[in-house]
Amino acid sequence: PTFQCKTIQAAIDAATSGDVIDIAAGTYVEDLSIPSNKINLELKSQNAILRGATLVDDSLGYYADAPNILILSNGTKIHGFNLETQPTTASKHAVMITLGASDVEIYNNSFKIATGSDANNAPSVVLVTYCANVIGCSTPYSFVNISGLKIYNNTFNNLTGSGSYEAVYLNPDVGTGYVNIENNSFFGNLHRAIANERSNVLINNNQLGTTLPGSWQGISIVNWWNQNINNVNISNNKID
Repeated sequence: PTFQCKTIQAAIDAATSGDVIDIAAGTYVEDLSIPSNKINLELKSQNAILRGATLVDDSLGYYADAPNILILSNGTKIHGFNLETQPTTASKHAVMITLGASDVEIYNNSFKIATGSDANNAPSVVLVTYCANVIGCSTPYSFVNISGLKIYNNTFNNLTGSGSYEAVYLNPDVGTGYVNIENNSFFGNLHRAIANERSNVLINNNQLGTTLPGSWQGISIVNWWNQNINNVNISNNKID
């Protein structure tokens, strides 16, 4: 059946596995939570603006219990959006997407994330995955598997502020399937475009550039928990 909802979250709550949620043009200011029982849910739009409602205290770092979009459902697809955050304020930064599911596809979106006024403060982050399989890793989900994650044909930039942002941060997980990050463009006050701490990742055909003085890294492949990383393919990326 086809039905209409007043908010995107209301549509997610009403949906069943495999449903397609078609978001009409307009600006939506809300945070979204896609729980694990909404398998293969698809959120699509033709350039609707989805602006998150929440910022995160700098003391919490990347692990936001209240990101703008929380994805816990396997097979989620999100495409065709202009995704933005609220302007950052003193001692707060933005976390747009926190992900803890497999076979997720995020594509054909424009990400614009607000940064703070100080490049030395905690940077905002567009997408971070929950970690697992690591002793001492602070996460509410111990068996996260992000195998099958595909991030492609997106653009990343910052909205406001002279501070910095990170685009994609892949933490260790229990999965052994591949993650693909391909054909994306990363620009603006970019602190780091892609940080990876897991094995089996393809990073291909991305374009990276930054306007941030003293920016740190374009692509980082390092596991801070002293675990081995294998089968990471980096090819045909362009750094401006």
